[in-house]
Amino acid sequence: MVRRLSAVDAQMYWMSAKIPNDTVLLYGFAGGPADLEQAIDEIATRARGCPDLTVRVEDGGPLTYPAWVHRDVDRAQFVIYEVEGRTWLACLAKVSEVTADPLDASVAAWRLHVFPDIVGVPGADGSGTVAVLQISHALGGGGRTSGPAAVMFGRLGG
Repeated sequence: MVRRLSAVDAQMYWMSAKIPNDTVLLYGFAGGPADLEQAIDEIATRARGCPDLTVRVEDGGPLTYPAWVHRDVDRAQFVIYEVEGRTWLACLAKVSEVTADPLDASVAAWRLHVFPDIVGVPGADGSGTVAVLQISHALGGGGRTSGPAAVMFGRLGG
């Protein structure tokens, strides 16, 4: 099914070509999964069940209006990083570096950056895991994107 972007979302999409405007949501978790690849597979499965996370923008050019079209969730949307030093501050520096690369919503409207085994994550004793959802502002600002993120991380019922 094709659905046109709202006027505000289309404006955000068009502006992103000149002024990167991705929304970045950072989540810190105490500890880490026993099997990181399996955990990412589970997150991907939940993302596939969330309509807002299974779209990309189709924009035929200046004489057409952009629309949301289906895009399968695939492993390319999940990137795992090893942070030198494994500290919270080093992780934040790496987050700043990797999210400076803006998304192309016509390819993928979001990407999840995962930083395992980070020491000093606020609220975590020992090491923790940091997950950063970088999502096109065309898909919505923080309020609209925190719901799909919650589904991805295991909230039931959307």
